[in-house]
Amino acid sequence: MKSNPLLDLPAKHDTLLKGLISERDSKLEDGTLNDFINRNLNMWLQTAKDKYLKLEDIQKSVVSDFEIDNQDCYVGFDLSHASDDTAYSFVFPHLNGEQKKYFILQHSFVPLARADNSIIVKEKQDGINYSNAEKLGFCDISQNSYGLIDEDFVGRWFLDFVNDHHLKVKAFIYDPYQASAITDWLDNNMPEVPFITLKQGTVSLSSPTVFLRNQFIAGNIEMLADPILQTCLANAVTVANPYGIKIDRTALTSKIDCADATIDAMSQALFYFENPNHGLKEDKKNPFSGMSNEEVNEFFTSDHFSF
Repeated sequence: MKSNPLLDLPAKHDTLLKGLISERDSKLEDGTLNDFINRNLNMWLQTAKDKYLKLEDIQKSVVSDFEIDNQDCYVGFDLSHASDDTAYSFVFPHLNGEQKKYFILQHSFVPLARADNSIIVKEKQDGINYSNAEKLGFCDISQNSYGLIDEDFVGRWFLDFVNDHHLKVKAFIYDPYQASAITDWLDNNMPEVPFITLKQGTVSLSSPTVFLRNQFIAGNIEMLADPILQTCLANAVTVANPYGIKIDRTALTSKIDCADATIDAMSQALFYFENPNHGLKEDKKNPFSGMSNEEVNEFFTSDHFSF
């Protein structure tokens, strides 16, 4: 009704709703569902040809519940820069009968500093109802007078969440760019958890990016009805170079932060059923530990590194 106010009129409700459902079903059949969402639900989603995932593959992954307590999981972390959200993504590999499944749960921290310290402006910029997502437990909106993300709060939230649910964190995977303060603090407080750096180039990201997409297509991904995660996945497009592919966004306000964190987590979770300890013995003091020459070269030629 917020997007179609005439639905609030009893005399028009049934006819208009029937028409909307009919158009949705038609667009779903011909593969243009995003057009319906953009026009009729006031939710801007990218319609580029190089989209990472189809909307129907995202929607079919939604489940009503999943028991995370005492479960093995992998954690991906994407630290906010500028107006980006900071996000944790938890990937829980598990078996449903003999079928290998991956349940994804994310939590975001939303800054307001570049949105006039207004959640209304931020929601309009990003096309995400953060207020509702916060009520559902999927995010925390900045509460300080500057609209900035409090990294102490982000760190404490993670420790409390892991302890409250007795999670068995197999690995914590993150982009090391400007993240040393919070990740060093977490590492010191969780000495039993391997902390693994993952450079954000296609050499490092291509395998988990392709793997995650294939698992969505095959119906092996599960997640809750989280508007932030769904929007980030729907916004993601793929970029390619000779080393492989990774996801990107087409505009600064197209949020993909928790999708990035999910791919980070999946870089280790994809080995869970064959070799759950894959890559967990790296040298923490060497930021290039475990990287090939091609990965080191790509890091120094990427946007993250400049003189």
